[in-house]
Amino acid sequence: MSESPAEQDGFANFFAEELPGLLVFLLRQGAGREDAWDAVQESFIRAYLNWQQIDNPRTWIRTTAVRIYRRKVTRDREVPVDMREERHPPPLFTELDQELDHDEECRLVLGLLRGLPVRQREVMAWSYDGYEPHEIAEFIGISDDAVRASLYQARRRLRRHLGERGNRRGTRHV
Repeated sequence: MSESPAEQDGFANFFAEELPGLLVFLLRQGAGREDAWDAVQESFIRAYLNWQQIDNPRTWIRTTAVRIYRRKVTRDREVPVDMREERHPPPLFTELDQELDHDEECRLVLGLLRGLPVRQREVMAWSYDGYEPHEIAEFIGISDDAVRASLYQARRRLRRHLGERGNRRGTRHV
């Protein structure tokens, strides 16, 4: 049996390398675990089907996953909670979930990010993944200055929250 074009050009490696990071990227943006997993799965399926046409896979997969997540959240607001089906993630995702549950720093960061406004959470997620403000501005369709302002406000707010947590514990974070 021959390999598909996607397998020949490194899709399997890309999948293995990017899967955990993509999940955390969506969680940083405020997605719940089920919604994040759904968006991750769907975006990798789309990436596989379009692999030969994708120029920047890392950026493409994040942009696609965010769009899928936002569409799902918008659609779910319209469906009564008791009509939503219960889903269980596949074993691979369960293992990653367990890793995230045991990573105290990850839980702390996700908790702090959930307290930010949506735009600040969004730019912080992109920034946390190593993207520059001009790239973020292009991906989400706002100006460089708006990205920088959101990053500044988010970082200021996070420092304040960290300071409050430290003061409650008797230590001080700067």
